[in-house]
Amino acid sequence: GIDIQGSPFTVSSDPMPREGYLEMYRSLEPDFGHRLQSEMLGTIDKGKEAEIRRKKEKKSKHKQAQEWELNIKLLAGRNLMAKDTVAEGTYGTTFSHSSDPYVTLSLGNQTVRSSTIEKDLNPTWNEEMTLRVTDRMQRLVLTVMDEDKDDEDDAMGKAFVSLIDLVEGVPKAVTTTLLDPASEGPAAGERGSTELDLGEVSMVLTMKPAKGSVD
Repeated sequence: GIDIQGSPFTVSSDPMPREGYLEMYRSLEPDFGHRLQSEMLGTIDKGKEAEIRRKKEKKSKHKQAQEWELNIKLLAGRNLMAKDTVAEGTYGTTFSHSSDPYVTLSLGNQTVRSSTIEKDLNPTWNEEMTLRVTDRMQRLVLTVMDEDKDDEDDAMGKAFVSLIDLVEGVPKAVTTTLLDPASEGPAAGERGSTELDLGEVSMVLTMKPAKGSVD
């Protein structure tokens, strides 16, 4: 017999003729014929298939359109590495060691930088910057540089900051220890900097949906 989904009856086991059941279900459900045929042949109704496809496309579009803005409040650096040796005194016989630090923050192909604080190994910036986030699996790369007016700037340390655990709209205070500036990633940096004391940088990160982004 033919089992009709949703019915307590089986056509072959009930005295009512098959045509009577078919007419009854047609009157109750306009697309019954298409649904019954789909179930008997093991196929998906075209209308249902189109609906499933639309839902998948909407979900894919939502995923692609989701973007965030990362607000970074760069606070301060502590115990940074001295890169410059400066002669002092009347005859230049005494020397001091310091740096002129600034910070670059990179995410993907975006980079922003802070101002330079001259001759200070414990600089205070209190500056705000913003980066666009399209992939929260990416890490924020922080690099502390020593500005040299007559030569190339020197890297003083690097850090990699995860964005995964940031809660939208909730500021998070982060203090990150600087790694070897030659590091290409968190693991490599940690292995290469166990004996170096390069200082630390503190900041506050806030993630929020970008304007115009699909929620």
